[in-house]
Amino acid sequence: MSHAPPPRSRSALPERALGLAPFIVVGVLLAVLWSLVLWFSGNQHRRLIAESYQQLDLLNRATADQMAALMREVRQTLLTQDLWIATRAAEQPALAALRPAGAGLQASMIETSPQPDAQLPPNVMGSAGVWIGLPVHDAADGAVWRLPIWMQQRTGDPSSRGYLRASLRLDRLMARHEAMRLQPVGSILIVRDDGVVLSRTPFLGTLMGAGLFERSKNARAAFVQPEGHFVGGTTMTDGLERIVSHAKVPGFPMRVLVTQSIETALETFYRRQAFVMTLSTVVSLIAIALTWVIWRTGRQVRLQHAELGVLNALSPLGSFRADITGATTQANDAYLHMHGLKPDQLAWGWLDAVPSADRDEARHRWVDAVRQGLPFSITRWLDRHDGQRVKLAIRSRPFFWQGRLAGQVGVAEDITASAVQERTHRLWTQWLAASNDCVAQLDGLLRVVSLNPAARQRLGLSLDAPLDGVTIDRFCAPGEVERLRDTMSSSLAHRGVWFGESVMEADGGRQYPLALMALAHVTRRGKLEGATLIGRDRSEEHEARMARRDSEDTLRVVGETLSALIVVLDADERIQFVNSVAERRFLLPPVKMLGRRWKDLLGDREYPRHEQAVKQALAGERGELDRETSDRDKPQRMHVVYTPLLDEQGAVRGCVGVGWITPPAA
Repeated sequence: MSHAPPPRSRSALPERALGLAPFIVVGVLLAVLWSLVLWFSGNQHRRLIAESYQQLDLLNRATADQMAALMREVRQTLLTQDLWIATRAAEQPALAALRPAGAGLQASMIETSPQPDAQLPPNVMGSAGVWIGLPVHDAADGAVWRLPIWMQQRTGDPSSRGYLRASLRLDRLMARHEAMRLQPVGSILIVRDDGVVLSRTPFLGTLMGAGLFERSKNARAAFVQPEGHFVGGTTMTDGLERIVSHAKVPGFPMRVLVTQSIETALETFYRRQAFVMTLSTVVSLIAIALTWVIWRTGRQVRLQHAELGVLNALSPLGSFRADITGATTQANDAYLHMHGLKPDQLAWGWLDAVPSADRDEARHRWVDAVRQGLPFSITRWLDRHDGQRVKLAIRSRPFFWQGRLAGQVGVAEDITASAVQERTHRLWTQWLAASNDCVAQLDGLLRVVSLNPAARQRLGLSLDAPLDGVTIDRFCAPGEVERLRDTMSSSLAHRGVWFGESVMEADGGRQYPLALMALAHVTRRGKLEGATLIGRDRSEEHEARMARRDSEDTLRVVGETLSALIVVLDADERIQFVNSVAERRFLLPPVKMLGRRWKDLLGDREYPRHEQAVKQALAGERGELDRETSDRDKPQRMHVVYTPLLDEQGAVRGCVGVGWITPPAA
């Protein structure tokens, strides 16, 4: 069984985007942060490598210059030896003194052979008349490493010229390089142009005479240039990855390589990088945690806002918000409906419904309360644009935003119906208390539930005495109770009203003839739920007339409970009261009929039939109307009586119209 997907709001995507906004913003900021961190790391790495190369280059130039000077001394020593051999030291003793003098220049590092070699050994490399061989380990002389260097004789018979040989004491050369290398893991290498390692400081036996090109491809490519840099792998030397600065020794087939461990060169970089990475990670975690907290808080706020929005839309109360100037900035539909406003009239539209004489005072009072941050409460009648008159209760309180007064927030409640009911109840209570008629409220079983003061006085009951045991028998002569019940029940059920006569025995035994009238109270479904029984004393004509007038006033007040159509008009024929029968007849709620002219409600076609009777009642006379009509194509007979409504001085202040709608006479 398939199920339809749940409905979604049209603003779902913007709301979700708004909910993810903190993560998006923080994500962008973190991306920028880490981009800066990576840029800093790369830039710092390159800068430190460049500084290390500069340092290595300076050391390399000094070492290369020193090595060039040493090699020139070797060549000069060999030239001196060549001259000595050519002139025969035995024949010219003065020249023999040159040999020890030449050799003494570097006596501690350069050693020469007494006789030339007939030919060069294999695996030597020459340049500019000087050949360099492989380093030799002399185990017989204390395990000393020597570097043999040859130069061809330049004097004597060309056919018999041999090769003069000198040896460099590498242990002494390494001692000099040891003082020059970068501590603690820097190294200095002397390498032939073909890549053969001649010397390394610190000493590393596995590299002596080994081929550097086989260990590092970068070295072969770098040796194309007279000087430069490259990165040597871990297999090149002692297992440490190194940065290398190389330079050719001028005039000789060899190069000087000065190296430094990358880890040592970048030690400062690694410390800074670790600090920056740690700090950035901590900042990122804190930012993500705060973002999550903000997101959770925002999610709760948006959820509460959505719930309040729905509740606000469903609430019968009108809610509103005003800014610091007093202008209404936000309101729900109920508020607009109560004031009869359109959205574009929201700011000050409610003032148009206030009577013109009170508008300036109403605005001044409201603005003062808003600007001073005072609670505001008022109940007023408003005349809406659609002609309806409503009574609203307005209550508001100041609200603050970021510690500053921002305006007022309040609610509006439509109390028109309750005001009308309260007024009707008040009039009903006052008239019942002042009436000379005996009035009793009956339930659906015709049991007495309340009595007015006049009835209590006649029956000898105090105002607060309970009514247990009091029945309608007290309003009847003995023996007429059953007849009274039967006729009253039948008439109320069929006609909604009952008229009769009886004799009431008052407290003290005195009997009063009564003219009785009962009005039925029915539910919307037509079920009898109670009745009002009114009894008038007919013992004296004057009292009867006065009681009749009070009774008529009483009937007008309780007209809401009658099955007849009742309308109360003022002297200008404006509707002051209608009962539920009129509401059903005209299909309008009371609030839409109150204050309207009787002519406007009846219409131009129906009002002329009532006009004469209304005019008679307003002139102080009784007016009647009896005519045939129809409702939904059903013929009906309407009988309407208009009775003058007098004030305490006897002046006409309006009229009461009572209409009975019955089936047509047969």
